[in-house]
Amino acid sequence: MKTTEINKSLIGKEVEIIVTGLMVKGVVTGIYECEYAKGIEVNHEPVNWGGEIYTNSTSLARKSDDWGCLQHAKLI
Repeated sequence: MKTTEINKSLIGKEVEIIVTGLMVKGVVTGIYECEYAKGIEVNHEPVNWGGEIYTNSTSLARKSDDWGCLQHAKLI
């Protein structure tokens, strides 16, 4: 996914993103944007990393060149 594809119509859609090196399925709950980066906030299936359980993550990429974990995100 590219930063130019990020908009509010994605909220509520199912996606697959990378969390701690694993591809997990989840639902977009919000959009993140700052001066330099843009991305999606996702509630996803639980991921255990070092004894901690993560169920929400933000997948981001730089606006200048679309580099970041957002490039591996895809709609299901």
